[in-house]
Amino acid sequence: MTNLIKIILSIMFIACLLDMPYGYYQLVRFIAMVGFGVLSYQAS
Repeated sequence: MTNLIKIILSIMFIACLLDMPYGYYQLVRFIAMVGFGVLSYQAS
């Protein structure tokens, strides 16, 4: 599960280097918050 979250987040962050609409960056910010929250909960 953690590897899947890490892979999805890394693909989304790499896609941020492209010219995307502003809504995509807001979506990435929200998904990253949730994903990092899940990863930190599983680490503790």
